[in-house]
Amino acid sequence: MQQDKTFNHEKALQFVNAANSGFKFRSLMFFQIPLIWFSGIKVNQFDRNICSVKLPFTRRTQNPFRSVYFAAQCMAAELSTGLILMAETIETGKKCSMLVTDMRATFIKKADATIFFTCSPNNIITNAIQNAIDNNEPVKFMLMSEGKMDDGTVVASFEFEWSLKFKG
Repeated sequence: MQQDKTFNHEKALQFVNAANSGFKFRSLMFFQIPLIWFSGIKVNQFDRNICSVKLPFTRRTQNPFRSVYFAAQCMAAELSTGLILMAETIETGKKCSMLVTDMRATFIKKADATIFFTCSPNNIITNAIQNAIDNNEPVKFMLMSEGKMDDGTVVASFEFEWSLKFKG
């Protein structure tokens, strides 16, 4: 069951709007995470139900074998899970810490074009947040991101284990 696409908390809305704005997102990344800025990653689609980021196939993201470097793929995949998680935690109005504690990657096909990494968490995040708040304990959960080229070819699949703890 999918939830409403929009956020209610003003700061969460501002965060999502900034991420969806190319200039604001690129400016934020320049100062916060320069590697994302350098690689040219852009937010393609972002709301409560889906987060998709675009990893361009450029000289900055490719390896000597003329395919997208695995580390660039990992960075884009993690961002697609992290952005949507961050917006959901902002929506609570509570301070929290979030951390990737484990990662698994499967590289299916040579990535020799621009890749779109997409995370569709359904209710995984909201359930984890509710569990963390109700029990006042850290919670671990998995989020998946799938990378596809423009033609729909799946090139990689990532699973990130996130740890979430609310403060106070």
